Amino acid sequence: MKKAKKLFVNIVALLLIIVSCFSLSACKEDIKQVKMTISVYDYSLVDGEVVGEKEVTLKIDLYRHLAKNTVDTILGYIKEGYYNNTVFYKFASGQTSQIMLGEIKVADNVLSVNQVKPQIPGEFEAAGVKGSNLYAQKGSIGLWRDWYASIGSYNQHNDSLNSGRANLFMPTGPMDNYNGYFCIFAQINLSDKSNNSALKVIIDSFEKAEQYKQYVVYYVGDYDETKPNENFGLQANIVDKNDEYDEDKIDNLFKVDDSNDSRHLAGYNPYTINVPTFENKVMAVVKSVSIVK
Repeated sequence: MKKAKKLFVNIVALLLIIVSCFSLSACKEDIKQVKMTISVYDYSLVDGEVVGEKEVTLKIDLYRHLAKNTVDTILGYIKEGYYNNTVFYKFASGQTSQIMLGEIKVADNVLSVNQVKPQIPGEFEAAGVKGSNLYAQKGSIGLWRDWYASIGSYNQHNDSLNSGRANLFMPTGPMDNYNGYFCIFAQINLSDKSNNSALKVIIDSFEKAEQYKQYVVYYVGDYDETKPNENFGLQANIVDKNDEYDEDKIDNLFKVDDSNDSRHLAGYNPYTINVPTFENKVMAVVKSVSIVK
C-alpha cells in the first residue's frame, strides 16, 4: 500500500513538472525579440578629431503574453518599416525623464512627423485591463499616449487611456508615477554589455544642451471627435524653433475648458522637443528594426 501511494505521489510530481515545463515553454514563445540598428555620431574627441559615424544595436524583448494586442500591433509596424529612419528625442518640458521614439522621421537631415497610426486600446491597470505588470524604469519600453488625463483631476476622463498609437518611450530611470498608467510591453536586457553600451550612447547624446536642436511640433485643422484613428482630423507639423513661423497662430490653439472635446485637444497643444545633433546633423537615427524571433 505504501509503495503504491509513493508511486502515485511520484507520478503526480512528474506530471506537475511536465506541465510546468510546457507552461514555461509557452511563456518563452510569447517573448518576441527584435534588433534595433542605430546610426550614431560619437562626438568625443580623439587626438583633436571627432570620431565619425558608427552603428550600435539594441536587442529588445517584447512580452506578448503581457500585452498581446500592443505587441502584435507594434510587430506589424516593425514589418512595415515604420520605425526606420526615426530619431530619438525628448520633450523640452514636462515629461523629460524618458527618451521618445517613433513620431519623428528624418531624411537628408530634414525632420517630419511620421504617419499617424490608429489608437491602441490600453493594456494596463488604469484602463481596466490587467495587461503588463512591468515597471517604467531604465531599460523598459512603453507605448506613449496622451498624458494629461492620467493624473490629478483628469483621472475620470478615460478617453486618453486608449490614445496610444505607435510612439514609444524609454525611461532613463525609475518613473513610479507611470506604473499602471502606461503599457510597458518591452524590455532591453541590461545584463547584455552591448545593450548597455548602445543605450549609454543614446542617453549620453542628451547630456549637453549645446548638442541638441529644438523643434516645435504643432497641429492645424478642425478637430473632429468622430475620427480618432485619423488624428481627429488634425495635421501635425514640425519646424525648427529658430525658424520663422506664425507663433501666434499655433500657440494655445486649443484651450482647455470643461468640455470633453477641449480635454482631448489639450494633448494637441504645440510642444517643443530636443533632438540631439552634432554640427547640425542628427546624432542618433534608427536605421532599421528587424524581428529576430
